[in-house]
Amino acid sequence: MPSVSSVVKLPKSLTTAPASTGIMKMPKASTDRELQDEIIRYLTDAGSQPAAVLNPSEAEKAQRFSRFLARRYYRDRLHRAFRYSRNVSNELPARVEDLVDSAEFDSFLSRCMLGSLLSAREVGEMAIARLLQVKAPGPWWPELLHYEFSFFVQLATSEIDTQFKKGFPAIAKSTIVREFSWKMPALLASLKSGQLPAEDLRGRTVLLFSRTQHGKIYVVELDATAMQVINAANGEGDVVEIASAASIPEAHAQQILASLAEIGAVTLG
Repeated sequence: MPSVSSVVKLPKSLTTAPASTGIMKMPKASTDRELQDEIIRYLTDAGSQPAAVLNPSEAEKAQRFSRFLARRYYRDRLHRAFRYSRNVSNELPARVEDLVDSAEFDSFLSRCMLGSLLSAREVGEMAIARLLQVKAPGPWWPELLHYEFSFFVQLATSEIDTQFKKGFPAIAKSTIVREFSWKMPALLASLKSGQLPAEDLRGRTVLLFSRTQHGKIYVVELDATAMQVINAANGEGDVVEIASAASIPEAHAQQILASLAEIGAVTLG
């Protein structure tokens, strides 16, 4: 795993294995390039409308297949992201991944863009809304769900940042920075060992969730200096201005930004 320098902590309990990018390859099914492009559009956009190159029968089949792919895509990522909440609550009426079989999800499919950040957030919000309805197993329950939501967004997003100013570092599109009132590394370790978290695990923790272009996901704990750099990396200032805003030497700012760029958290422009 790449080092992220001394200003960004990497608790072992928070590191993750590489995740799939969600990019799907189409088989060679036709020599008609226009028809191929139209089918590919269907497979990546469950809500797209039939185009003239598809007859009604082909359009219906393509739309059904696109919806099948979307359900499978989000079911897998919900299962992987919400694993802690699934294992600690006895009140769940159904598995969170069964959300993809609901009427609510059917409505979502009409506007879904497979792998987009907006679609990932919408599915994650639907999952949290469901899980917040059950009896909380502890006061840490809402924050655990927000941790899993942030992780899910990374798993279910395959968009690549393409719009940024050269030489002006900016937070990547899917990067999430969230403050928790529980010591999340220790809390997750407690849940993993089969123990419910104790009250002494309360404590401020700031976590950053990011993904690389190759789909590898990172969850890292930020200290105050790294947080200042992240806040200043808004795409409007260069490294000199970011260093000034964070009150650190330019070389130090460059080191932090390079480390953050390595884990996909920022784009350097």
